[in-house]
Amino acid sequence: MSATGNPDESVKAFDPRKNHLFIVGIDKYDNITHLENCVSDAEAFKDVLLEKYQFDEGRVKTLFNHEATRNDIINQLQEYSGKLAANDNLIIFFSGHGYFDRQAKIGYLVPNEGKISTVTSLISHETIKNYLRGLKVHHCLLVVDSCYSGSLLLSKRADELGIDKDSVEAYALSNNNYPSRWGMAAGRIEKVDDGLVGDYSPYARGIISFLRNNEYEAFAVSDLMYHANRVASYNATQTPIGGPVFETGDEGGEFLFVKKRLNEKELKEKYREKMSSLKVG
Repeated sequence: MSATGNPDESVKAFDPRKNHLFIVGIDKYDNITHLENCVSDAEAFKDVLLEKYQFDEGRVKTLFNHEATRNDIINQLQEYSGKLAANDNLIIFFSGHGYFDRQAKIGYLVPNEGKISTVTSLISHETIKNYLRGLKVHHCLLVVDSCYSGSLLLSKRADELGIDKDSVEAYALSNNNYPSRWGMAAGRIEKVDDGLVGDYSPYARGIISFLRNNEYEAFAVSDLMYHANRVASYNATQTPIGGPVFETGDEGGEFLFVKKRLNEKELKEKYREKMSSLKVG
C-alpha cells in the first residue's frame, strides 16, 4: 500500500521503459532472387523512430544483407531473451523474403543464405513466436514486410475500436499499462509487393508516412496498423493483417509511441478525464 494514499488507478505512476529496436533488411540474397527496397525501408523505419520518437541509437541493432544470416538473427533474439526485462520494450522489424510450405502449413522468414529447397536453412514463424513467448519485456511488437507473413497471426485483423479520434492519446496511454505481444504483417498467406525500384514497398510506405506525419503526442500501435493496412491495400493486391500474436503472452495492451521531449506522466495527467471515461486502464 502506498504511503501517499490511494491514487486514481487510471493514472499510474510513470515507470519509464527503455525501447529497443531490432532491424533486419535483406535485398541481396546468396541463393534466391534479390529484392530492391528492403534495406532502404528498414533504414527509413529506424531513422524516423530515432528522429521523432523515444528511441535511442544505443538500443538499436541492425542486420542488413550478408549480416542477416540465420545464426545471427537467432543469436540476437536469444540475447534479447536473456537480457531484456519487464522495464523494456522491443520492436522487431523484418523486411525480406518469406516462404510458406503449403503442405506442412508452416511459414518462414528467409535469411540471407536461406534456400527454399532446404527449410532447415530458414527461420520458421513458430521459432519467432517461441522467442516472443520467452521474452520478459512489457511490450513486443513484430513488424514483418515479407510474403506469407500473415501466417504469424491466426486471427483476423482486429476490429477498430469505437472511440473518437480525439481520444486516441488517452486510449494509448491507458492501454500501455498492460503487457502485449503484437504482430503487423504485410499480407496474409499471399505474396506481397516489394515496390518500384528506389521506392518504398506499399506496406512500408504506410508505416513510414504515419510515423512521419501524424500529429498525435502519443498513439497505440493499432493506429499505426490501421493506416499501414489501408495504404498497402490501396496500392497493391495484398491484405495486411495485425493484432495480438496468438498464445505468446499478450495481456491486452498495446505498444505506445510517444514523441520525443514529451513526458508520459504529464500526458497521463493531461488526459486523466478521458482515460477514466474510456475505462481501459
